[in-house]
Amino acid sequence: WKYGFGLGINYIYYGTSFDECFKVNMHYLGPTFNIDLNLGRKWIYDAAFGIGYTYYKESLSAFNGVSESQNRVGVMFRLGIDYKVSEKIGIGFHISSFTMHMKKPEDYDGDKYDFYGIRHLDPLLGIRFYL
Repeated sequence: WKYGFGLGINYIYYGTSFDECFKVNMHYLGPTFNIDLNLGRKWIYDAAFGIGYTYYKESLSAFNGVSESQNRVGVMFRLGIDYKVSEKIGIGFHISSFTMHMKKPEDYDGDKYDFYGIRHLDPLLGIRFYL
């Protein structure tokens, strides 16, 4: 928007596997509120915050494809800075975080106030194209 505020939709996917028999997948989809602040002609500060739907699934193929999944609320946050090399191209560094609380298993023996879920932090470095 004209004053640096915006709304959008973020989709995030994380996936990994261990020993070809254990797989973890997570999908996040949610609305995002974004703020961009231009400082001079060359520097842009960027922040984004979103709360959305998260689907988490882990599967174990060694035991006839046993799997478990959870649907939860996820929270994403991004903070970064771009340096505009030209009017249409910038180089940027951002830190992105994602958090999702998960249901504790019945046999969980930790403190009831312990965090149980996913916390993910990504440093991002790249080139950005401006419209």
